[in-house]
Amino acid sequence: MENNGNSRLMVFVAEDDEIIRKGYKRTLEREGYSVRDFPNGEEAFHAIKTEIPHMVITDGEMPKMDGWTLIKKIKEEFKNIQTILISGRECPKDCPTDKYLGKPLDFDHFLTTIKELFKIWN
Repeated sequence: MENNGNSRLMVFVAEDDEIIRKGYKRTLEREGYSVRDFPNGEEAFHAIKTEIPHMVITDGEMPKMDGWTLIKKIKEEFKNIQTILISGRECPKDCPTDKYLGKPLDFDHFLTTIKELFKIWN
């Protein structure tokens, strides 16, 4: 794992496709972030109540709780958590996400977006 000062930053990833979720996790860990991953929004939101991350990256469509609902709940209760919604569908105008990324995902743009949000956060 590269140590570039990101290890203190916790990122939660919610994605129902295990291969994609693990890919996001490996990519973020290589960049030095601490990462926890979840197969749906419900499990991610439950975990936020015990360990507040700096950022949540979520897929739009998942079972149990979709990404749009997860982000709305996060912004209602934890306003300082940065959020990124990744989806093949258009982002609803009322979704309060900090950033929206369309699929297929460009990983360079993905990492640049994360770094930009953390610069704003810091």
